Amino acid sequence: MADIDNDDDLDLLIGDDLGHIKLYLRDGDELSFEENLQVDGEDIDVDNRAAPRLVDWDLDGDLDLLVGSSDGLVYLFINTGDAEEYEFTDEGAISAGGEEIWMGTETCPAFGDLDGDGNRDLLVGSIWGELWFYPNTGENDDPQFGEGIQLQEQNDEDTTAIVLPQYSRPVLVDWEGDGDLDILCGLVDPEIRLYIDPAGGAPHITVDDTLEFGEINVGMRRNRNLTIGNDGNAGLTVSDITVDGDYFRVSFEEEFTIEPQGSHDVSVIFEPGAAGDFRATLTLTSNDPDAGELDVQLHGVGLEQGVDDGRSGPVPDRFYLSEAYPNPFNSVTRFSYGLPVNSQISIRLFDISGGLVRTMVGDDLEAGRYSALLEAEGLHTGIFFIRMEAGDFRTTAKIVLVK
Repeated sequence: MADIDNDDDLDLLIGDDLGHIKLYLRDGDELSFEENLQVDGEDIDVDNRAAPRLVDWDLDGDLDLLVGSSDGLVYLFINTGDAEEYEFTDEGAISAGGEEIWMGTETCPAFGDLDGDGNRDLLVGSIWGELWFYPNTGENDDPQFGEGIQLQEQNDEDTTAIVLPQYSRPVLVDWEGDGDLDILCGLVDPEIRLYIDPAGGAPHITVDDTLEFGEINVGMRRNRNLTIGNDGNAGLTVSDITVDGDYFRVSFEEEFTIEPQGSHDVSVIFEPGAAGDFRATLTLTSNDPDAGELDVQLHGVGLEQGVDDGRSGPVPDRFYLSEAYPNPFNSVTRFSYGLPVNSQISIRLFDISGGLVRTMVGDDLEAGRYSALLEAEGLHTGIFFIRMEAGDFRTTAKIVLVK
């Protein structure tokens, strides 16, 4: 029931077995049949057993129409008239996560801010007796929905999925007057079930404040999993993850939703391109009403790869770069190089196409003999070249990685 003609009383909509929607207007204490609601001069037809709900979908001050159906879809009809003179256009079936919502058969929708984030969400029942929650990942006046989450109920000992004995027919109401929405649900049995939300129905994000990567040689890569948890009572949708800082990045392609009491791992990568102590800030954007944006501090140290702390043996009388040993190698190989005078030196690794793979040494070093270690982590099987440059000296050594 809703005031479809804006005359300050409640009117009645009834979906019939043919898929039509009958409107009964109130006049004082009486209801009288007005018409079947129409689109483009024809009765709205959603296959069979229509289940209508009047809602202001686009927040423009008039009532639009959500309709469940025997075909398992949920349809949207937008009121393109006004609050007094309704006129509907067919917007088709509602989608979530890029696909049409399909519940098998006998859908029944409800619409309201179930997770407490300020945006109205979609709740759908069906013949199977389940209740599926679709979080609004768009705007409140332009709803878009993430993937569905089956609602659960908390028992004395554990949490189980809500599964009624067929035909779940939900209505969202603030039963306790505490500001959050609870669920009244009809079913095939002659009874109505009440589900109280004890914690406001909101998601609650949990994550470590910092993520440490330790020390890693320049040009190498280290992955750490960041575990994102949801301690709330509704689905947590993470819509964006960004990193502000050098040499850190995150593996994130599209938004995802974490079920209540669930978790999800995201891979964060540290790949220093220079020696030093590096810090960055990773920012998570979610629908947690208390922490819409949450920061995680990242920390790692880049080390010059394989340079010994001291020189070994006498100062050489020439520049040199030794052959690597072992070569071919599987996981680790070592080579040495010498400087007859203090020098600005660069030793870099290139692949067979000439692309720079990593910088192993890049610094001012005193005259002496040095050794370096090359680790295969992050490298593909194939041929590589070690290129040494010091003053006017240039040389290249070939190495082969076999895995």
